[in-house]
Amino acid sequence: MAHPKALIGGRGHSARGGSRLSRVLLVGLILAASLATPAVAEDVLSIESARPVALDAAMSVASSVGAAFGRSHSATGEVVLGGATGSLTIVRVNATTVVGPTSFQFLEDPSSQAFELHNATLLVTLLAEPLTWTAEPAGAGRAGLTGRSLGDGAPARLPTEYTRYTPSVGETAYRRPDWAWKANWTYAASGMPRTPDAFPTLNGPGGLAAGEVTISVEGGLLRFVDDRDIERSIRLGLRDAEAAPFVAERQLVRMFFDGEIGSMATPPAEIWGIAGPDLTWTIDGTSRWTDARVSGTVDGRKLDSHKTDLLLEGAFAVVPDPGAGTFASPHEYAAEGRFARVEFDGRPMVAVSNSSVSNAVVTLSLAALLLGLLPFLWKAAVALYTRNHVSDVLDHPTRRRILELIEARPGLHKSGIRKEVGGAWGPFEFHLRALVAAGCVRTERERGFVLVYPTGERPAGPLLTPSTRRVYEAVPPDGAALGVVALRERLGMSRQRLRYHVNALERLHLVRLRPLPDGSFTIERNAVVTNTANTGAAGRTGVPGSNG
Repeated sequence: MAHPKALIGGRGHSARGGSRLSRVLLVGLILAASLATPAVAEDVLSIESARPVALDAAMSVASSVGAAFGRSHSATGEVVLGGATGSLTIVRVNATTVVGPTSFQFLEDPSSQAFELHNATLLVTLLAEPLTWTAEPAGAGRAGLTGRSLGDGAPARLPTEYTRYTPSVGETAYRRPDWAWKANWTYAASGMPRTPDAFPTLNGPGGLAAGEVTISVEGGLLRFVDDRDIERSIRLGLRDAEAAPFVAERQLVRMFFDGEIGSMATPPAEIWGIAGPDLTWTIDGTSRWTDARVSGTVDGRKLDSHKTDLLLEGAFAVVPDPGAGTFASPHEYAAEGRFARVEFDGRPMVAVSNSSVSNAVVTLSLAALLLGLLPFLWKAAVALYTRNHVSDVLDHPTRRRILELIEARPGLHKSGIRKEVGGAWGPFEFHLRALVAAGCVRTERERGFVLVYPTGERPAGPLLTPSTRRVYEAVPPDGAALGVVALRERLGMSRQRLRYHVNALERLHLVRLRPLPDGSFTIERNAVVTNTANTGAAGRTGVPGSNG
């Protein structure tokens, strides 16, 4: 029988030589193609100015901590929650007021109706009627506002804590969530008592939210299809009922959603607000800073300028730092993205010449093709290219920190990594893409989450959101039963939110509920098979993998 190498191309060493030459030529062509398409880096600027910034742009303002809200006396349009998976609770409370020389009000105990939703759409239709909504992010969720900004202003910090509601006895159940903004948080607001308006000013913004959130809505007609494929229609808001003379009866109906959503949209709000420890502005338009100090890189060029008037145009993200004071203090801004136009003191910044880039590409492409004629340099060239590429990527401390986190906790959700590393989204996305391009890490999309793994790493077992994982870890690991009421008190969660996470754990067969004679329930863990080869904590402790 003929030798396999002889069947391929005569003598064995000739076939091997031809195959090596082909590989070298192929690598040369790949290098030429990669050099012919220069990487587009994010523009990153640090701006410091004590003067107001002027905006003429479409904007969104969002945070992963805190809360956003909107209120209108006469709203027309729709509140839409898309891709909703979680628990929906309808809370009703009746109030009876006796009118006379001395008026009395009696509040009945609230009644509630609960529904489980899976990838549902919640639609609230309004026709010139009052609307109040609140969005409170949790885990890797985000909530905020979106609209257009046209005017001057500066970011500010809250001088004191601000609480949206101060419920009296009996109101807690239907005033939930009882969120509060913390002192020293960055905020943006309009028309709020005891709180001055803060920049950016938005013209009738709508609400936005995504990921894990708690959302409340009061007003309009709610329509949805529950998990039993039953179409529901529920009137929300405050309604007057017929009553006897000198007696007024009113019913307040509110919806509360606890879980994960793909998106949220609302009609424009007359009164609105948002606050958080690190608000991010997403700008699509023009912004101007006066008497600013500017440093950073644009089109790969380093900049450092003092006392300049800066104009930026394009789509980019800005994270403001108002400093210790409010409006009169120097403010710092971190701006990341791609700037379509940059001007200093009215003079456009000159971009890198396209012809010089093209000439450089041609020269580098020819040099890469010459590798195909030098097979004896094959191993050395490829090894040198790979080693320098990876080492250059890991020269940056932020990329090293990201890689260390991913290696320690494979499958971490992208938002979770960004929170651990800190900083704004623009630079983080750039560093993560560099690690992916270098082959250090890879990403996967599962259940709407972007998860990041070291190359070749994939933990076994179910994936949990951060809050669901927190609930699971609060259940005794030895299999002992724990009362659901005690679990809720331990976690400080609402009944609806805990129900959502427990249902998620039950669907994954990680826990089971047992009814007691008094009508209450206990919860206990099921046995879980984990990936013992995983170097993260999950493999050692028997905790399922986390995606955030």
